[in-house]
Amino acid sequence: MNEPIPLTRPDQIEPAIPFSEDAERAVLGSVLLDGDAIGRVGSFLGPRDFYRERNATIYGAMLALYERGESIDYLTLTEELERHDRLQQAGDLTYLSGLLQAVPTPIHIESYGRQVSALAFRRRMISAGGQIATLAYRGADEPQTLLERAENLLFNLTGMSSADADFVSWLDVLQECLENLTEARSQDPERRSRGLPTGFLDLDKITGGGLQRSDLIILAARPAMGKTSLALALATNAALSMRLPVAFFSLEMSRTQLAARVLSAESGIGATRMRSEALSAPEMKSLSRAVGTLSDMKLWIDDTPNQSVTAIRSKAKRLMLREPIEMIVVDHLQLAVAQGSNRQQEVGEASRQLKALARDLNIPVLALSQLSRNLEQRPDKRPRLSDLRDSGELEQNADLVIMMYRDDAYNEDSDRNGIVDLLIEKHRSGPTGQVSLAFNRETTRFLDLELITRLG
Repeated sequence: MNEPIPLTRPDQIEPAIPFSEDAERAVLGSVLLDGDAIGRVGSFLGPRDFYRERNATIYGAMLALYERGESIDYLTLTEELERHDRLQQAGDLTYLSGLLQAVPTPIHIESYGRQVSALAFRRRMISAGGQIATLAYRGADEPQTLLERAENLLFNLTGMSSADADFVSWLDVLQECLENLTEARSQDPERRSRGLPTGFLDLDKITGGGLQRSDLIILAARPAMGKTSLALALATNAALSMRLPVAFFSLEMSRTQLAARVLSAESGIGATRMRSEALSAPEMKSLSRAVGTLSDMKLWIDDTPNQSVTAIRSKAKRLMLREPIEMIVVDHLQLAVAQGSNRQQEVGEASRQLKALARDLNIPVLALSQLSRNLEQRPDKRPRLSDLRDSGELEQNADLVIMMYRDDAYNEDSDRNGIVDLLIEKHRSGPTGQVSLAFNRETTRFLDLELITRLG
């Protein structure tokens, strides 16, 4: 009774093209029977994976409802399609009602979704193979150029297939990082009603005890200001000092690159020096001590590149079922894929969904954001809210906006060398202002400036 219903084999429909009408309808029918079931496939299945255009249109409308936190049923789906004038494109009311009979139960939706995804991958593989064959037939470029272009096609193909990468535990990441470089005891913490401490005294003061639950925090800066390093510092302070589980979605850097930065900050060994073949005995001792300190940290890393906010949301909720995560970091917002007719709408929608995720899980969500290069043209390089890149909605959706500024990045003779100013430009539930931290660029480590001054 609980076995998946048999589905028509692809070669019985269109032998030349891998797809299954029954599998696609089974996914859609499952969601109509249970709207929450889309969360089990949303992390790896997108509208483009459906071969039939009408099925892709319907699934896209379902995702839109899910991302807005609305219920998914026959009525809401019909209204969503009509609102965007896509009901006829979706196959009219008769087709939609027929989907309710596509499956007897939504229990096997993941199995159907995997089949649709696998067939979509085969179609993309066929397409990539055809493009490679065309390159070979034309042969207008040098062999090395042809090889590079073919490799790019295959790399893009494998990138698409990795969209369902699972979380990797911090200990596994740490071990992998050590291998690349040459080579639990903590109890579950009680959920706190106050803010999540950042590990920096002045920042905790201005934020009312730390990052607040259900808040979307935007950390924005120009490239090379250290925003990823600061996000890692906030995550590791929570995961190490407070023993709080943290989920880190890295859409740009690999997990081993992140681990190398954390090891550098904790050990005091510069990132360049750490890649050296011969570390001194004291350096090896510091590295070993850092590994021991960090091994118990409950930091969960997902380094799937260019994934959708829907996937992030689904993965975070699934992780929450087995680990009571207290904070989510997304690095960075402009690489998170969301629906929209233009770039500004996409980024605005991504920030809105992350805010909804913060409220759903009742934890702070820290999203990194780029700043517009227009500020580079001004005499005063200190960032403003208007410099938030791609969307004014970021300011609207965020509860807290922190902008990073390093004067020594622009002025060689700066008297603030090694100091990062955190500009609190928006604070929905508290004051704005400025917090300054000491920053070691070699080890990417941040420290309270007041503490450094006190220690001399």
